[in-house]
Amino acid sequence: MLQAAGPPAACAAIPGCTPLNLLGGQGSGDGTITPEMLAWIGFVQRDYSDQTLRDFTFNVAGDLAHLPAGPLAFAAGFEHREQNGRFTPDPVVAAGDTAGNAAEPTAGGHRSNEWYGELEVPLFAGSASPSRSAARINAVDLAIALRHFRYDTFGADDTARVGLSWRPTASLLFQASWAQGFGHPTSGSCSAAGRAWMR
Repeated sequence: MLQAAGPPAACAAIPGCTPLNLLGGQGSGDGTITPEMLAWIGFVQRDYSDQTLRDFTFNVAGDLAHLPAGPLAFAAGFEHREQNGRFTPDPVVAAGDTAGNAAEPTAGGHRSNEWYGELEVPLFAGSASPSRSAARINAVDLAIALRHFRYDTFGADDTARVGLSWRPTASLLFQASWAQGFGHPTSGSCSAAGRAWMR
């Protein structure tokens, strides 16, 4: 743009340069800014982004015992994830020669291991049955879950969940629960301004 808005003789000495007249405006299309002028000062931005995710999971579930109010159910598992990503901006954007925000190439990733365990404890059932498929009327169940996670970027911690459910009839169910959660940013959410966590 500096070349096109500069002295016309200097622009004429540059192959492809079209002198830019900013005073007339483009208006409805019949102003002094022509498509040729816009073609010289503009560019087509082409950024490149690539992400990969590798995931391994192992789960097991079943009934541990049959209590008077119904089966004591459990579930346990392990998950290993590897996520990597990279972002390569357009060279013009990386150089800062654009009206938008400048961006720099960045790449990185993280690994995580997670273990979890869950229990569903039948506390009461007005009409209990050893079969899980059978209706348990007036049933009260307690659900307990614990998850331990370890990230190579954020360290390790635990989250838990406790839930209580009551089924007064076969078609009506009331539930209440308390739970903790943890959200790890994905590689795709990383930008040039927030790339510090990426290695």
